[in-house]
Amino acid sequence: MGKEGVCHICGKYGPLSFEHVPPKSAFYKTSLIELSAEDALLLGPDDVAKGRHIQRMGGYTLCGRCNNITGQWYGAAFAHFCYQGMELLLKSDGKGSLHYPFMIYPLRVFKQIVTMFFSINAPGFGRGDELVKFVLNKNWRWLSGKYRFYMYLCEGPRFRKIGNVVKGELFSTRMAYLSELSYYPFGFLMTDSTTIPDQRLFPINHFKDYQYDDLRQIFLKPVKLETHMVLPADYRTKKELKTDFERNTGLLKE
Repeated sequence: MGKEGVCHICGKYGPLSFEHVPPKSAFYKTSLIELSAEDALLLGPDDVAKGRHIQRMGGYTLCGRCNNITGQWYGAAFAHFCYQGMELLLKSDGKGSLHYPFMIYPLRVFKQIVTMFFSINAPGFGRGDELVKFVLNKNWRWLSGKYRFYMYLCEGPRFRKIGNVVKGELFSTRMAYLSELSYYPFGFLMTDSTTIPDQRLFPINHFKDYQYDDLRQIFLKPVKLETHMVLPADYRTKKELKTDFERNTGLLKE
């Protein structure tokens, strides 16, 4: 018997289909270890992850209609984008020192990215919001500055699927919502903050300025970032994590 629930995009209750996040065609062939949020947060950069092995990343998050139309409209374009990203990851130093050409359908790629964020977040995410119309109308290009999207090159070693979390600053009332998805060769971050979480992230909101059928060569400058910790917008290297750990341990002993 199939699963039923609330579609994360249209909000209707009924049978749900399995949504692969990322799409199966986008280098999604490796088995993964699934961890709870609590276990993931406690996992250090050198700890061996122990959990349930899964052959597909995603879940029963979309109704058949939303799954079919978004996959048909955006899936192939996103997969082609990922193939170019893999080539860049293999050929470049990943330091983002140059702008590299991508021949893509920018609007289709962007809409697939937004669709994936619907699936990794709770059913109420985006309910009645501009994002729903944005993904369910393939030609709709308007999106306010309420949301900011960024990308980076990602080889892991840990991949992220993080629904909305609140990030605040010590001794400050400023808070931001962050959601992140990373899987070889790209990572994507979504936030409602006007402040970029990390200056190395490459903004991609301008992808929406193209028409649905626009196939364009655009130049991107994504940087390769490391994902050792399962925390949104945390791209510290192992060396940086070790330094921070030693510093914090010293403070606790004082």
